[in-house]
Amino acid sequence: MKSERIKIDKIKTIHNNGIQDVYKIKTNNNIIRATENHRFLSIDGWKEVKDFKIGDLIGVKGEYVKYTKVGRRSTAKGNTYDGLKGGLGFGSSDNNPAYIDGRNLIFEKNEKILRSKHSVCQKCNKPNKRLEIHHKKLIEDFNYNYQKYHSLENMILICPSCHKKEHYEKFGRIKRYEKGIDIKFEEITENNYDGKEETFDLEMYGDEHNFIANNFISHNSHAVSYTVISYRCAWLRTYYPKEYICAVLQNIPKD
Repeated sequence: MKSERIKIDKIKTIHNNGIQDVYKIKTNNNIIRATENHRFLSIDGWKEVKDFKIGDLIGVKGEYVKYTKVGRRSTAKGNTYDGLKGGLGFGSSDNNPAYIDGRNLIFEKNEKILRSKHSVCQKCNKPNKRLEIHHKKLIEDFNYNYQKYHSLENMILICPSCHKKEHYEKFGRIKRYEKGIDIKFEEITENNYDGKEETFDLEMYGDEHNFIANNFISHNSHAVSYTVISYRCAWLRTYYPKEYICAVLQNIPKD
C-alpha cells in the first residue's frame, strides 16, 4: 500500500483467536464483523473498530487498476474534478473545468503549433504518422499550473516507442500483478455490538500485513507479536516442558 494500491500477496498463517465479542460495521455496500481492537483503514489512517463512528469514512476495495504508475499523475487535459453535485467526475459541455479555466484550449493551441513544425519524432528523429504529445515535466512540478504545464517549452512530439521509454524511465515498468487494486472510501451507517463469534487473524508475507476482508481494507498489527509468542512458547516447551505444561493447565478458562 505504499503506492496507495492493494497488491496481491500470499497468506502466511491463520491464527485462531477463539470466541470473542464482535462488532458489525456496515456501509451502504459492505458488511463486516470484527473485534473492537481490530484495525481498518480510515480517511485519516488506521483506526480500531471501537473508534469508528456513524458517518466516518472507511476504506474498501476499489477497482483493479489496469495501467498504474508510482504516485498519482494527472492526464494532459486534466483528471477528475469536484462535480456540480459534490461528486467526482467531469462536468459536461460548458461545465467542464478544462474549458472553464482554459487548460484544454492552451493544450490544443500548442499542440497545433508543434504538429505544424515537426513531422519526425523529437527524440529519435524518425518519421512516424502517430506522433504523440509528451510532457517533459509532470503537472506536480508546476504546482498544478496548467498554463506552464501545457507550455511549448514543456511539450514535445514523439513516437509511441519513445513515449513508452519516457514513461518507463520516470515510473518504472509495471509488471503483471504489481498494478494493484485501487482504494475507495464509504460512509459507515452502522457500528454495533453483534454478539460472540469464533475469530481469526491472517498473517501475510508482505511487510505491512494488510489484507482485504469482506471488501474492507484490514490491517493485522498483531502478526509480529504472534511470531514472538510462538517462538517463546516453543522455547519453554523444549527446555522447561513440565513447567510449561503446568502453566498452561493453570490458565485454562474454567467456563
